[in-house]
Amino acid sequence: MQDLSNVVICTSVLQKFSVLSNMRKVGKLRSLYRDQRRHVYLFDDLHCQWIAGARASDPTQLLPEVARFYWDHLDHKVPVIIVSDRLAVPAPSHPCQTLPQQLQNMHLQEEHAGAPALHQDTFLQGNQIQQGRMELEPDHPQQQQQQQQQQVLQQGVSFLSPAAFFGLFFRGGPSSGVFELFDSLLQTKCEQEQRAAAVAAGDEEAAAQAAAASQELKPYWSQLMVEEGLMQGELLQGVLHVSMRNPREAVVQVGNVSANSALGRLVRVSGRQACNRALHGDTVAGDEEGAAAVLSSTAELELLPLGEVVSLLQRSTHSVVCCLAQQEEEALLARAGGPATSRQEAVLVVPYDRRLPFVRVRTRTADRLLGQRFVVRVDGWDRTSRYPDGHMVRIIGPINDMRAESEAVLEHTGITWQPFCSGALAELPAVPGGDPQAWRVPEAERAQRRDLTGPEYFVVSIDPVGCTDVDDTMHVRALPNGGVEVGVHIADVSYFVRAGSMLDGEARDRCTIGQLDTQHSMPNNN
Repeated sequence: MQDLSNVVICTSVLQKFSVLSNMRKVGKLRSLYRDQRRHVYLFDDLHCQWIAGARASDPTQLLPEVARFYWDHLDHKVPVIIVSDRLAVPAPSHPCQTLPQQLQNMHLQEEHAGAPALHQDTFLQGNQIQQGRMELEPDHPQQQQQQQQQQVLQQGVSFLSPAAFFGLFFRGGPSSGVFELFDSLLQTKCEQEQRAAAVAAGDEEAAAQAAAASQELKPYWSQLMVEEGLMQGELLQGVLHVSMRNPREAVVQVGNVSANSALGRLVRVSGRQACNRALHGDTVAGDEEGAAAVLSSTAELELLPLGEVVSLLQRSTHSVVCCLAQQEEEALLARAGGPATSRQEAVLVVPYDRRLPFVRVRTRTADRLLGQRFVVRVDGWDRTSRYPDGHMVRIIGPINDMRAESEAVLEHTGITWQPFCSGALAELPAVPGGDPQAWRVPEAERAQRRDLTGPEYFVVSIDPVGCTDVDDTMHVRALPNGGVEVGVHIADVSYFVRAGSMLDGEARDRCTIGQLDTQHSMPNNN
């Protein structure tokens, strides 16, 4: 989410999030402010002396006091926006309230800003509200949105619900993917809660559908039961690996499995019911049921214990490259040319990795997915559903397009290929005129090193033409005794990259250079 920057996370919010969420999500949140490239900062509002009074008198005013502190600290030159459903007064009646309803309820306060308040009727003037989104008037919608942005930013300190914030600042333009991602997540959460509420309220049709979908799937064990089972050795913990040849067959790798290792083992999981909504790469807990004969990679008959998944410990975080299912494409093509619609709809998408099942995604822009490869994240898999739920992340490009297919391979394999961030590029040494060839080793540094640039050394690069990482050279020198000296050299990257710098962070994330051949070649008939 490179479009989100200059974000401040309060310690009080992080602590509450740690209690209500799982460790994986907490770790993801912490990685944001620990990575200085992202411009996300942690503010310790629980111990800051400048807001101690608000913390002691009224804890509910803690976040407004933090906003006031930043507003004063930045000399009233940088607007501060608090994104909170609770503080966007009057707050939305439900987290899944539609975007226009939240925009209507938005209340911009100036209690700590020292500027006149912006009323709802001023903000929503000239807008048409339709279900699920805010529709601007057809005349100059971008201009109206920019005016609304300026009105909010002029308030100094503003209180916006998440839907209002993303809808106002990220809907349309180059950052529209951020709004689409938020909208997809919000609608997926709404559907899950509505489905559960319908079953709890005694809706007979919803209950019948849930019973039919969950007749083969068992509920997961409670966290307490899983912890006790793992401690007593009744359950095994490992990573689920689904077979590429048969997606209904999988093994759980427990520990480090190798030919000469007794520290690990494999447990076979056979069938959709035994996998129990776990996907390839998930960390699961399971129990053993018996033994079955399977064929190992060495073509020898080997006995593996049979087991089933009883709990999902951690969902794999890898992105899933997908395309629309055939029936979905046919339905979208059949309605092509009809009236445009902005309503949410659920579509089935087919993962690039055949080990994964179809994923159900809710989106407002299903027509844009026709003939495209796109990235999806799996949110969960309800026991009452035949398919896991996911949300749209971004569109890669057309199917069978060389650039899009190459990017899909990189995304599928988890290789980072995006350009370096501006902060990392700014740490590179300055060169005259911006020409890297004009850079020279400083004289002070040259005096501390052995100089091999003299005429007696014939130094050549062994990197091919067009290579972007020219870092290997060789030299050949005749010795007085008639022998020949051959030297192999590698670039001293540590001179340019400081430990803990942004450039060092990029290198740690990428680690390995990936080269993908995207050139067409004709067959050689000779």
